[in-house]
Amino acid sequence: MEKRYKIIDIENIPSGNYQGYYWKSNMTKPKVQLSGDIDKAVFEQLPFVLEANFYDSDTETSIQIKNVDGKYLAAEINVKDCETKEYIGHDIGKNFLLVEAWGNSQDETYFDDDGNEVSFLEGMTTKAPIWSAFKGFVEPKNKKND
Repeated sequence: MEKRYKIIDIENIPSGNYQGYYWKSNMTKPKVQLSGDIDKAVFEQLPFVLEANFYDSDTETSIQIKNVDGKYLAAEINVKDCETKEYIGHDIGKNFLLVEAWGNSQDETYFDDDGNEVSFLEGMTTKAPIWSAFKGFVEPKNKKND
């Protein structure tokens, strides 16, 4: 499987025509962006950004940014030719598409309070999510005129 992503610094996010959102720590809902370049200055200010997801349909690139322990981690993900799933964006106010990558995962075992080894799936290999990427907002379908 080809590697579809790379870790990047925010200042190295390529220019583009992005749609997406960012969610600051003091906001009850994310700030939605329908087009344009990513305003990198929002990542230099307080209150800080908890998470951000952007998609450029021209290059089929998804940018994912998360704040982890006070540091921003950003990934550039190639989502060309990837299947998507539509999600309802309750807080965002728009439905969006998400690419989900799944891989094999070995069932883990643990010991219960009595020292017995426990396995939920009898040691079988299962599918587990590896990563996901934002692939833009879903345009509302036109309603028929009555």
